[in-house]
Amino acid sequence: MWRCRAKCLFTLLMTLVCTKLLDSTLVLLLILSFLWFLAFRPLSKRELIMFVLASVIIVPQNFAATSSGGFSFSRPDVLGMPYYEPMMWGFYSVNIKRWTYGQRDVCATFSKRNVVAFLATGLIFALFSYDSLLLTLSSSALVLLLFFWFHDKSDLATASYALFMGMVVELFGVHTGQWSYPSPVMLGLPLWSVSMWLSVGILLNRFLVPVSAKLAKALHFEP
Repeated sequence: MWRCRAKCLFTLLMTLVCTKLLDSTLVLLLILSFLWFLAFRPLSKRELIMFVLASVIIVPQNFAATSSGGFSFSRPDVLGMPYYEPMMWGFYSVNIKRWTYGQRDVCATFSKRNVVAFLATGLIFALFSYDSLLLTLSSSALVLLLFFWFHDKSDLATASYALFMGMVVELFGVHTGQWSYPSPVMLGLPLWSVSMWLSVGILLNRFLVPVSAKLAKALHFEP
């Protein structure tokens, strides 16, 4: 596992360096895709599905947040985002999964509660992004509920690493001018960024992992 985790950290570092050094967002998309392919090969079918799901799910979320003024990118190409932004979330998801579980596929339990947690998180960050204080309060309450519902060792592992990774990404992005927040509180960041990344870790473990497993079987990628 230590080799896998070292690779996760190194790939994260190289990803951030590339986003700083390269001006063309299309070229950046191609280079990052190649970097991630080399770092995480071979991707399991579940991981590939997870990558695609995370990339698709983040598009309406980011569009709602940038449209309401919750934050803004310095290089918006389409829907308020640079071309590479959706796939960054595919990378974040696989990175968190590999940090926690390595290359092995896991079977997480799935229930209506998982769906409710996913939908509630999406609604809160989409609807309240126009008001930083309101989003901080509502997302903090949400994270408390998520931890009340989901608090296995794997939940704590994914949430803690997601928070660490998120703070590294956020601080790097803000202080290199790649995006900005209108009402920063600490080091250029809003307080709700903490609850956002904690929820990312929990939902990856409780929503993306089991949904990816179900889709892999439904699409006959697995027996």
